[in-house]
Amino acid sequence: PASAPVAYIAVRGAACGVVSARLWRPWLSYRVAVAASQVVRGWGGQSAGDRALAAAAVMAADGDDGPATDKRTWTDIRLCGQGIHPGAFAINTDSIEWRSSKTDLFQKIEKADLAEASWLAYQRSSQLRLRDEEGNTLRFDGFSKRDRATVAALLKEDFGVSLADLPVAVKGEHWGNVEFDGPFLAFKGEEKEGGGADKLKFELPLSAISQVVLPNKNELEIQFNDSGALDKEDEVLVNMRLWAPESLNTGDTTFAQNLHSDLMSKAMVREAGEAKSARVTLAERDTLFLTPRGRYKIQMYRDSMSLTGKTYTFQIFYKRLSKFFWLPRPGGQQSFFIIGLDEPLRIGQQLHAYLVLQISNEEASLAVTIPEADAKAEGIKLKNPMTGSLSKVVAKVFKGLTGKPVYINGGFKSADGNAAIRCAINSNDGFLYPLDKSFVFAHKPALYIPFHDIVGVEFLRVEQAHGVGASRSCDLQVDIRSVGKEKGRSIVFRSIDRREFDGLVTFLKEQDLTIGNLAELPTAGARPARGQRAARGGAGGSYAEIDGEGG
Repeated sequence: PASAPVAYIAVRGAACGVVSARLWRPWLSYRVAVAASQVVRGWGGQSAGDRALAAAAVMAADGDDGPATDKRTWTDIRLCGQGIHPGAFAINTDSIEWRSSKTDLFQKIEKADLAEASWLAYQRSSQLRLRDEEGNTLRFDGFSKRDRATVAALLKEDFGVSLADLPVAVKGEHWGNVEFDGPFLAFKGEEKEGGGADKLKFELPLSAISQVVLPNKNELEIQFNDSGALDKEDEVLVNMRLWAPESLNTGDTTFAQNLHSDLMSKAMVREAGEAKSARVTLAERDTLFLTPRGRYKIQMYRDSMSLTGKTYTFQIFYKRLSKFFWLPRPGGQQSFFIIGLDEPLRIGQQLHAYLVLQISNEEASLAVTIPEADAKAEGIKLKNPMTGSLSKVVAKVFKGLTGKPVYINGGFKSADGNAAIRCAINSNDGFLYPLDKSFVFAHKPALYIPFHDIVGVEFLRVEQAHGVGASRSCDLQVDIRSVGKEKGRSIVFRSIDRREFDGLVTFLKEQDLTIGNLAELPTAGARPARGQRAARGGAGGSYAEIDGEGG
């Protein structure tokens, strides 16, 4: 419906059917009217309309556009999956080249590397697909239909490659067969007249898949990578559900379960040459994830790590990680280990920018399996096995394998001698860690607030400690400046023990943070609270062995 911000494309059919494709538009609502028989075009990084309709792109029909600029060169040609900007496409005698008109992006296929070429005719334009000897496919959009003859002649004459026509299904049937076609998962059906291969309904680039889930034994949910540069007007396909009838099941496993295994191995495959065995494995019993809630087995490889739970399995590349925090939980038996992500992790409809683990501080031993030559070449300085407090061992392993910093608590101590202050955000209880350069709240929601983003702070509900109206708690409001497109906001940490007031005032002054209502506050005590530091310091104590930097 036009009034709903979320729309579904509901389809059904005879073999493996798409149950729904969920389109997310952050602010605006719109009417969706597309055919599920259309072909995916320009996955990821395309214009708003292309990304929204990426699961069902263009139906084949008659149409024509303007002529090519000359015999061998075309302008306004887009390289699918590589941004919204068009570029110049050229067929030379010894190579094929494409160069973006706005960025430095450049692609080139040498004559000896070109293996296949195919042509897809859309309603108003056409697409040229080129596949090299290694199976890599490049897709170029923006050709007119009458360009086909010119392109076919050049490819045949200069490269010895025939241009094949890729048939597209146009009847609107929503059932078909699935098969892996190089870097794509293709949905096909509606056989050509006289037999032969099925026509293409639509396809999904395996590189766009971030997660594959089995809601039940006959249903499969595919989740897609989120773009890091979405605007208000952008639409993006975030998930799709497929259903397979029981008639396709063979043996002890269902068709959906087998497809799930194939997708996990193909879409989430690790880099070539990476050892199949994990360098470090943390069992489910060793770690408790507070965000997302549950227990996951962690396996760390050369360039990525996997989280395996009962329902979800994630692969996270180290390049998506931004920072880590090791923070001792009051009580001394566990510590928080917080993983910061550059790209939020999607679970259902929830986005998680931080993963929060609660890990025991008990002594433990963790095996690290890295060939000596690889460790030396990559500059990894981890012993085998790693021994010590499990939470610290985990922090050291993450830092050693990823190269990302691990930030720790500084010299701040609460009235009870802890590194954190117990408080709440709305109705969620947690711990506020005043670090040397930031505030961190664990765990729900996990927050990281650098001091340079703070405009000022104010204490709320602060009365005299004695007499009528005395309160046992106070609130701290933190005002955050606008960053980029994100508007400024205020976060209130509620129900802070009144004994923490003097120490917090001293700490905020030392960090040169502006206290808006300082003149109205009761006079802070001359002595800091028990265990409170007297001067600004660094990471401090034995915690510095994890990382030399404070928060």
